[in-house]
Amino acid sequence: SGGMITNFGKILDPIADKILVLGTLIALLRTRELNIPVWGVFLILARELIIGGLRILEGASGRVAGAEPWGKWKMGVQSTSLMLMLLFLSIGERLGASALPGWFFEVPYYLTILCAGVAWGSAYLYFKQSRKTLEKSWS
Repeated sequence: SGGMITNFGKILDPIADKILVLGTLIALLRTRELNIPVWGVFLILARELIIGGLRILEGASGRVAGAEPWGKWKMGVQSTSLMLMLLFLSIGERLGASALPGWFFEVPYYLTILCAGVAWGSAYLYFKQSRKTLEKSWS
């Protein structure tokens, strides 16, 4: 039913988001013209694995967290950046790289850095919110 929030949805929705974002970034890495930094994709992947581990830890302590506003904002920035990268790829293939200004293929590099920065900014907020859960698990 519409508007219903379940624990299953709280777990599956962020996994679907990660598959879409990381799958697209990894696929786009093969396109050298886009100049996507591998280290940027690695930082995003590392963040997702670390936060995924924290979510598992919270689940083990009986808390299943839903999406936080900053997580939704992160997903929005990442989705928009990926759509722009796909648009740049499409334009580049239609017009040819020689017909485009030099900066055109630098934009995806900076979009990846933006995505990594937003990802780690939201991770910081998530860690801050989950501090008590982390402290309990370490004692």
